[in-house]
Amino acid sequence: MKRMLSFILITGAASLLFAANRADFASLSLDAAKKYDLPDHAGSRYAEKFSDWSTEPMLHSMNVCGSKPFTNRYCDIIAVIGSDGHIRHVLFSPSNPYVDCVRKDLRLGAVAPNPPADNWPVQIRLIDGLRPKYKGGDKPFIILSPGHVE
Repeated sequence: MKRMLSFILITGAASLLFAANRADFASLSLDAAKKYDLPDHAGSRYAEKFSDWSTEPMLHSMNVCGSKPFTNRYCDIIAVIGSDGHIRHVLFSPSNPYVDCVRKDLRLGAVAPNPPADNWPVQIRLIDGLRPKYKGGDKPFIILSPGHVE
């Protein structure tokens, strides 16, 4: 009986934690999109700097985790960078085998280029397949797919 109660409590706590992480990801994704689209272009310029800084480890993870043939799965990564360039948080979404592999393999440096402000979120999408054409144009974040030219 105690084991069953413990199992139920642990399962409930894990479910709440998972829901909180999804809410955090969604909130940070919206914030990253707003910053990317700032009228002065500071957000998109910083996203480019961050992408240049992180491209090598991102491409490495894509090569390690990619499938042949492509699965067309994607991995969204949000990094929150402090004003001193230190990475404070890295979040991954959605839940799929490609994301699980990238999460295990990706090794970003500890210090990124300094952002325009503290707690600056940047979103990058890695795609295990060809880059799709999105309705209304590209999403407000950096997108990397096989065939990316360095």
